[in-house]
Amino acid sequence: MEQPLVDRYQRKINYLRLSVTDRCNFRCIYCMPAEGIDQCSHQQILSYENFYSIAETAVALGIEKIRLTGGEPLIRKGILPFMQRLNDLDGLKQLVVTTNGFNLLQTAKPLCDLGINYLNVSLDSLKADRFARITRIGALKPVWDGLVLADTLAIPLKVNMVVMRGVNDDEIADFAALTLKYNWSVRFIEYMPNSDGSKHERGLSADEIYQRINRLYPLEEISHSQLAGPATNYRMKGAKGNHWYYLRPFLFVLFFV
Repeated sequence: MEQPLVDRYQRKINYLRLSVTDRCNFRCIYCMPAEGIDQCSHQQILSYENFYSIAETAVALGIEKIRLTGGEPLIRKGILPFMQRLNDLDGLKQLVVTTNGFNLLQTAKPLCDLGINYLNVSLDSLKADRFARITRIGALKPVWDGLVLADTLAIPLKVNMVVMRGVNDDEIADFAALTLKYNWSVRFIEYMPNSDGSKHERGLSADEIYQRINRLYPLEEISHSQLAGPATNYRMKGAKGNHWYYLRPFLFVLFFV
């Protein structure tokens, strides 16, 4: 093996994200305009062979975790065989996917069969009408049914909620309570600032989100795995299984997992 990758503070770099497509079947209000974005041509997108070459080299240099993102990675044709190739890389400890969950009913079983380590599923509301407004063209039922199917297949799940004041912040406690019923992790992500100043209007601080949960469900601080990244981690007392809450000050992102 080559010398491990380190940053200028001599911290080991062991995590790689691969964005396999710019296309998405949602138009979330915090992510892109209603009309979508100009899509890259086929020639501008790396081939699976290119991605595999990058991943193979990265793992040889000490990368232990690869996350596939997009756009929406599960809509790219041929993604499952590519994931199997990645999962077979000697030295790779974790292969994970960030998805909007819309295609999980079709892909959860194949993902389970290839041995995916866990899924991050974006879910910003538990209310069907509100979910449709946030995603503009998405529907809650297939996403929720896909989550439940993945859960029955014992795929570890992390649910990501982007918290927006006046939009869905009244559901913070409902999302936290999911960990009382399901063996899931829930992550509350602070709203990213936009050039229109909406950060001030919609953003909730990490402390405010933490206090809202802690008042109802006392949190206890716990440790985390090396591949989870720098974080202060919490678990809700009484949660089913081993639920982890990450409080990670990274840019404007807050994680409770």
